Amino acid sequence: MLPVEERSTLKELFDIANKYFDAVSQKVDYHLVPWHPECQRIELGTFTVNAERAPGSCGGEFQRPNVKWNVSNRRFYIADVERGVVMAIGNFMTPPEYPTNNGSVVFETFKVQDGLIRHIHAFFRGNGQLHSGWGEGPGA
Repeated sequence: MLPVEERSTLKELFDIANKYFDAVSQKVDYHLVPWHPECQRIELGTFTVNAERAPGSCGGEFQRPNVKWNVSNRRFYIADVERGVVMAIGNFMTPPEYPTNNGSVVFETFKVQDGLIRHIHAFFRGNGQLHSGWGEGPGA
């Protein structure tokens, strides 16, 4: 549970997640996304930033121009104001200018503290993967 002074409202949580999707779509500059300086992103169980094998920040990923997908059908289903968690889903469509970017439906869970994205967990099945990498059985 976050202390009251570190919490964001329900609307703020949804707006922060939506701004992240806008940055992925390159509709806004990634600098406008409220990144926590220690933000970590975990994609399918692997740290993609701010880790020993993947140095840099969450916003730093966006310095490469090919980090772009047109995010449509955005949904913000779950938000927990007391914990600063919001879960969103979007259809990451391959942009014409980067045809090798694999599209997928992506679930992103954000941990927001003091109005800043502190953690991102991304779950999807893409890049030609037959399985998600999360366990055995149907849907794995």
